Amino acid sequence: LGCENLSFDGSGDSGDDLCADARSSYVFNSAIAGIDQADAILLIGSNPRAEAPVLNARVRKATYEGVPVGLIGERVDLTFPVEHLGEDAGAIADLAKGKSGAAFFQTLKGAERPMVIVGPGVLRRKDRDLVMKSIHDLVEAAGVVAGDWNGYNVLHESAARVGAMDVGFVPSAPNGPEKDFAPEAKFVYLLNSDDFKAEDIPEGAFVVYQGHHGDLGANRADVVLPGAAFTEKPGTYVNSEGRAQQTRRAVPPVGEARDDWKVVRALSEVLGKKLPYDTIQGVRARMADVAPHLGQVG
Repeated sequence: LGCENLSFDGSGDSGDDLCADARSSYVFNSAIAGIDQADAILLIGSNPRAEAPVLNARVRKATYEGVPVGLIGERVDLTFPVEHLGEDAGAIADLAKGKSGAAFFQTLKGAERPMVIVGPGVLRRKDRDLVMKSIHDLVEAAGVVAGDWNGYNVLHESAARVGAMDVGFVPSAPNGPEKDFAPEAKFVYLLNSDDFKAEDIPEGAFVVYQGHHGDLGANRADVVLPGAAFTEKPGTYVNSEGRAQQTRRAVPPVGEARDDWKVVRALSEVLGKKLPYDTIQGVRARMADVAPHLGQVG
């Protein structure tokens, strides 16, 4: 259709305009299980107790085994002891230069499998790119990526963010000061989207909601195309480390609801832009063409 105005559900939270070209720059490279192998961990702008409780439990388990954990960012109770190294972005550069937290930096540098976890507190900053440059300098100085070990990890707070970036679905609307000059949308298609602000949608726009929640999206819509809930359809899900997993239908869809891909496929035919697949296998084959790892389910 030539539409280049795309947005994530919950855009504005964090990492909306991260570059999707280098996959290692936005996934949890060490894998969640890699926390069990780490011998020094540094959290930057992350509160895993709120953002990823299961991951937080893994880190807590590591502390029981003597793994030191450092934190740059807001001082919070993570349920395990941490060495707080500062709250502002300057603490990152100071740590790399040995101006503060020198002992922890030497611990991180001397570790066999050091791990750095970058959280939403960094990704949502207006000066994110500058902060990320400091983080990359720290990662390089501490040897966090070496040999077959990549200890650099990004932890997102929005579900499906990694999967969206894997298939190239990234916000393309202008960001920054020029955003005010972008033309207002006259047609908005909400695909299972309920996490947005009312002012994000222009008042006069025609809105279509496809999904199963009778929530904000359905209430704002002019037309509702009922989709199946996750229990009612086969699906492919991607976690923070970028690992694809598939689910099967547990119960049939209710009423007129259909699998999401079937709704989009039918709509494409009506619009004269027929998509080249008629089965879920065809959809998954296309996904594997775009991102080969999505065909490696595990």
